[in-house]
Amino acid sequence: MFLVLPKKFDFIRFFVKNNKGEKMKRLIFSYIALSLMFLLAIGRCFYIVNNKTFTANVNNSKKRVDFGFSRGTIFDCNKVKLTNAENEYFVAVAPNSQNANAVKDYLDEEGRKTLSMGFPIKIKVDEKFENNNVIKLKIPKRYSGIASHIIGYCDSEGNGICGVEQSFNDILKGQKISVSFNTDVNGKIIANKQEITNNTKLQQKGVMLTIDKSIQDICETIAKEHLKKGAIVVLENKTGKIKAIVSTPTYNPNNISASLDSDASPFFNRALAAYNCGSVFKILVAAAALYYDINLTYFCNGNLTIGDTTFGCIQRHNFTTMKKAIALSCNCYFIKLGQKIGAKRLLSFAKSFGFGNEISLMSSLVSTGANLPDEQTLTNIPADLANFSFGQGVILTSPLHIASMIACVANDGKYILPTLVEGITNNKGEILKKSKQQLPTYLLTKDDATTLQKYLVNAVEKGTGKAAKPTFTGAGGKTATAQTGIYEKNGKAVYQTWFGGFYPDENPVYTIVVLYENGNSGSKNAAPVFKKIADGIYGIR
Repeated sequence: MFLVLPKKFDFIRFFVKNNKGEKMKRLIFSYIALSLMFLLAIGRCFYIVNNKTFTANVNNSKKRVDFGFSRGTIFDCNKVKLTNAENEYFVAVAPNSQNANAVKDYLDEEGRKTLSMGFPIKIKVDEKFENNNVIKLKIPKRYSGIASHIIGYCDSEGNGICGVEQSFNDILKGQKISVSFNTDVNGKIIANKQEITNNTKLQQKGVMLTIDKSIQDICETIAKEHLKKGAIVVLENKTGKIKAIVSTPTYNPNNISASLDSDASPFFNRALAAYNCGSVFKILVAAAALYYDINLTYFCNGNLTIGDTTFGCIQRHNFTTMKKAIALSCNCYFIKLGQKIGAKRLLSFAKSFGFGNEISLMSSLVSTGANLPDEQTLTNIPADLANFSFGQGVILTSPLHIASMIACVANDGKYILPTLVEGITNNKGEILKKSKQQLPTYLLTKDDATTLQKYLVNAVEKGTGKAAKPTFTGAGGKTATAQTGIYEKNGKAVYQTWFGGFYPDENPVYTIVVLYENGNSGSKNAAPVFKKIADGIYGIR
């Protein structure tokens, strides 16, 4: 093969002539080949740029409008949708005067500006809107605002960030919903050239929770009206299933940014957080005394000194039995009762009820393990045991822990760890895979549990819990006004106020726990909320 090179390539001819080595020859010919390929590429680009018809048909680009993500449905225990319950309607509008005129009643200034720049937009419209010039999509509205702390929310890529959305992201995750418009080489949208990606009907799996939407609705409505900050938990006694769980204030999962700067901590799940529990803990101390067959009668003169610390009651209770001490919330009685039980046995009994341990409802919803004093401290410091005996001192626990304790008493002594998930479902809410059932642990005899139930009913009928008595039936329960050791700037002490009890009084079905954050007293703040919830449940049963 003979290659003729122009004069300007004399330097190459020189090297070929004066370098006999094969390595140099290969280097020079590689250079020539690459140069020719580069020239061909430039020619090809020139041809494509000057041939618009070819470009539009073969090498189209797209402009896309996104409408969110399809995700599997989260159901309540009765197959009622907690997500995807309602539909929203949107149109995808290509940038031309005809389309803009079709949606003129919905078009704002920002939309007009976007269209004028040659980009398509999405607009929310009414269900009845119809126009052949624009593409209308029916898309499930992901959140209705119910159980936000439990359901959670997703990020901009359609991945669950917290709650059920995060824990079951692999089950619920779907695909992006979008409309793509084809464009020519100049970026101009080609008429009647679009692709719709909408697989909402193809989502096959969902998740069913133990929550009963009707009870959840009642609790959320009441919490919004009567709890500035706090929590509500409703358990089904015989199963341990959570029927409602509320934390207030809440946030709007459809508009996360609106709550990011709030001082009220709306993303904080108070139902699973640690609080000073106060006198609701007396239920456990009474249960321990019955379990260890300790019978105490005590004369309360209004205060009791342990070491260098004096503990007081609201009033002088005089001759006091366990029944009376629960009804009137006598601190001195329970201090004496705790001394008779002993630090080791009382602490062990508290642990058997789950105090000090986390309660895992799912991977992203785990209650605090809270805090218990250690046995050595309770043994060596009598005042610490005194505090522990009526729910004060270093003990901290969550509303969910208190609910599980009371549910054990209401369930004739059978403790069941609270659960929130029924199972994995298809898109109709039919269970494909059921969650593992919780087996009860027998912590009290039926006789002891029945005795304690009667004492708690008496506390509602004649004691500090009168404001919790339902309108149509009875209930049993206990108030609490827990000291926190925190003071506001004006010197006012901060209290956590509670009411925890079961409903109805005979054959109790539900345990209801109300936490009112920074209240005045359990009987004034939390007990009336319990009553309203019980009355609401009565109305739907």
